[in-house]
Amino acid sequence: MRGNRVWAEIDLSAVRNNVSVLRRHLHSDTKLLAVVKADAYGHGAVPFAWTALEAGASMLGVGDSGEALELREGGITAPILILGAILEEEIPRVVEYDVAVTVHSGDLLPILDSEARRQNRILRVHLKVDTGMGRLGASPARAVELVHEIL
Repeated sequence: MRGNRVWAEIDLSAVRNNVSVLRRHLHSDTKLLAVVKADAYGHGAVPFAWTALEAGASMLGVGDSGEALELREGGITAPILILGAILEEEIPRVVEYDVAVTVHSGDLLPILDSEARRQNRILRVHLKVDTGMGRLGASPARAVELVHEIL
């Protein structure tokens, strides 16, 4: 039987060092977001997140609502931003766990607003605007309308 030809070894002390180096080059008021989506790209989101936060990251970015909930259930209390998909059935826990969401359309805004009101909480929302790649994000013209909807 052949062994694996590809593998990854994660040195959390190197992660810690890299975040520390970035931190030293940033103004003290600048916040650093560490992206740990896709299970920290297959390397273990919870231990990677703890390491990045201990080294000076201020918040975490994840790909979807399930990943945010996994971090909260792993004891992470730092701010988390969902960069991508939010599953409708996970919205109550996203609101309860104080996870910020990214929106690029108004589709989920009524549901997010309703749940935040039901829980008497304020939901933090980031608006993604398409700045030219045409991949994802509200058009600049639509973004102004969405800001009003969000408010």
